[in-house]
Parts: sequence; C-alpha cells; structure tokens
Amino acid sequence: MSDNETDDLAAVPSSDDAAAQEAMSPEAVAGDVAGDGAGAVGGEAGSGTSDGHAPVVDDDHDQRGPVYAGWAYLAFLFALFLGLALVAYSCDDSDSSTSTSNAVSSSTTEAIDAELRPVALEFAVDGDQVTLRGAVPDEGARTQLITLAEARYGEGNVIDELTVDAGTTLVGGSLSILGTTSEGDESPEGLQADVAAALGLDAGAFDVTFEEVDLTPIDVEVAVAAEQVTLRGVVPDQDTVDGMVGTASDLWGATNVDGSGLSVDALTTLAGGQVRLTGSVDAGDARLAAFANTAATAFGVTVDNAVEVDTSAEALGRLETRLREQLAANPILFATGSADIDPVSDEILQQAADAINAAPDIAVEIVGHTDDQGGAEVNQVLSEERAAAVLDRLVELGVDAERLTARGAGEDEPVADNATEEGRAANRRIAFEFAGAGDGS
Repeated sequence: MSDNETDDLAAVPSSDDAAAQEAMSPEAVAGDVAGDGAGAVGGEAGSGTSDGHAPVVDDDHDQRGPVYAGWAYLAFLFALFLGLALVAYSCDDSDSSTSTSNAVSSSTTEAIDAELRPVALEFAVDGDQVTLRGAVPDEGARTQLITLAEARYGEGNVIDELTVDAGTTLVGGSLSILGTTSEGDESPEGLQADVAAALGLDAGAFDVTFEEVDLTPIDVEVAVAAEQVTLRGVVPDQDTVDGMVGTASDLWGATNVDGSGLSVDALTTLAGGQVRLTGSVDAGDARLAAFANTAATAFGVTVDNAVEVDTSAEALGRLETRLREQLAANPILFATGSADIDPVSDEILQQAADAINAAPDIAVEIVGHTDDQGGAEVNQVLSEERAAAVLDRLVELGVDAERLTARGAGEDEPVADNATEEGRAANRRIAFEFAGAGDGS
C-alpha cells in the first residue's frame, strides 16, 4: 500500500470515530434530552445505519440518566432544607422581635422607676405634738400619714407640713423621727412602726431625746349635792377617769354622776395625789365613805373628806327610816330560841355598821324585839341577848363601842299582829334608834 493510499485511509474516518462524533453532535444531545425511549425505538427499526455501518450503541447516554435523577433529588432536598430554614428564621426573627419589645418595655419601666425619687420623710416630735414634713407621691399617702399620726398623738396635736410631689415614690422610702419628749413616751417609736406597717417605709434615723420630767400629783374633787355627784380634776390617763367615774356610778347611779370635769394630762401622777370629798350628805349616807375607800386602795391616793354631814333631827329620822326598810327586807336572823346570829345576816350587819359610822358622834341604841310566843319573861331575856349580840358584832365591824347601847323590849313593842305568822315574823326584829332623830319625814 502506497503512502497516498495510507493518507486516504487515514482521511476516511472509521465507523467508530463517526459514531463518536455523532454522539457528541448537538443533534445527538438533543435526541438524548428528548428521551431514551425514542432512541431505543430508532435503534430497533433497522439492523444498520443508512450508510451501511453497524448500529452504534449510546453507552454514555445510558450512564447520564441516573445522574440526572440524582441531581434532581438533591435539588428537591436542597429546596426542602431551604424552605425549613426560612420558616425557622422567620420564627426566630419573631421571637427576637418579641424579646426586643419586652426588653424595651422593661427598660422603659426601669427608666421610669429610676426617675422617681424615694420619699425621705421626717417627723419632728415636741412632747405631745408631732410635725410631719417631707414630700409624698399623692394625697392618699398624705391623708394616711396624718391619720396614723393622729391615732398616736390626738387629732389636735398633729401639724401637717407634708407636700405632694408626683416625682416621688413610697418604694424604697424612709421615715426618720427626731425631737424631744418625756421619758417613757412610746408614741414616737410606735408611730414609726405604724408607718412602716401601713406604707412599707423603712425606718430611718431615730433621734429622739427622752427627758425626765417632774410629774404633778393629782388633785381630784368629788362634790356631792343631794343625789348628784360631780368629779373635777386632772388625772394621768383615761383608765383613771373611767375607774373614778365607774366607782361613783356604782354607788350613786350612772345618771347621777357627771365626770365631764375630769381631763387627762400625762404629766400628772397618782403617786402623792389626793381626792377631796366636798359637799353635804345626810347622816348615815355611807356611799361617800365607800368611794373614799376605793380611791385610797385602787388609785393609791390620800382622801381628804371635807363633806359636811347633816345630823339634824330630820336627817337622823331619814336614816332610821332607811335602816328600818332595809332590815324589813333583809332582817337580821338568829338560830331559833337563841342569840346566835345566822351567817346569812353578815351583809346587812355590814351595811348597818357603815351607816352608823356615816353618822359620826351620834349615839345609837340597839333594840331587840320578839313575838308573843314562849312567855314574856323568856322573850324579854331573849330580846336583850340578841340586842347585845348585835352590838358586839358592830364593834367587830369597826363601830365605836362608846356610841352603842343595847336594850331588850321583849314582846312589848309589836309592829304587827301576833295572831298571824306574818305578823309574828315582823315583830321578831332588831331596830336602831339614833339619839335626837325626828320622825324621818
């Protein structure tokens, strides 16, 4: 074979080269994109090509199909991931916005709070008065502070110098107490505690000087006129007022007692004090003595009894009548046929002793009486013995024996009909006769 023939052969492409070139041509690529099925049908239509070459098998096309499917799957996964990422970003952005909004709101509140100044109140104490100073956020706080102060010092003893400033707050605020008061005064410390409990204010400074003061002993007058009693004077506390008025009311009746003349001054004291009894009473009115006794024991004061006792015949007659009525309702009882006094009569005997002592210097005769049962002689002796027993008991109860005498009248001076049980019971009695007494009218 010549060189020219060799070149010609080289110039003529082989069937394999032609097939490869055809596969790479644009038309072939377009055929591949259209689908492998069309190529397969075309391949089976004949046993060769139009130029007589053997049919070309497209191995590259068969390998690219699965690759495209894989890329498509990856593209789907990427799109899904991207969608989920966008959703997550959106939610995170919303949470971030909310957090930012909350942070801004919190910061704003804190900024507002930071702009308010905690109150710094100062209460100045001067004995029984207190002055309120400082700024408060509103009228409600001001009113509450005044009310708390008045509860401790009294309505007329609180001086209000508080002002209202909306730029203040009770939160973190404080109350300081300063000034001077008497020793033992608990009002300053109590007021600071009250304000802390009611408004939440912290306890600030407590610079109160407690001075020892000279207390004035009380001097109370109890004036009696007929059945009316009037109390006047100054006492250290309300308990003393209530105690004195209550004692008088128990003795004379609440409607007959006027305690409006009593007032309270913490600078007074019961120690070394006195109660002066003035006015005029009937002989035998033991109520004044009872009041004096309570004043001395319950209040620890001395009693100056300057009351005039009316010992006129009329007054003494009224005393006899009063005792007779009391003994008729509650007679002095004895054991049957003897002079032994029944213990149930102790109370009426004490009342009789008090009445006799309330008629000073007046001689008193104690007279025993019986009914007509048992014989005149026996009854005479029994009446004498019973009168003497009563005299002895009165002496035991504090009556001066020099003022007392005893007499037995037996059955000779009845006051009722001995024919009835009721009459006989009335005739068995003890009577008290005061020297110089009238008829009691």
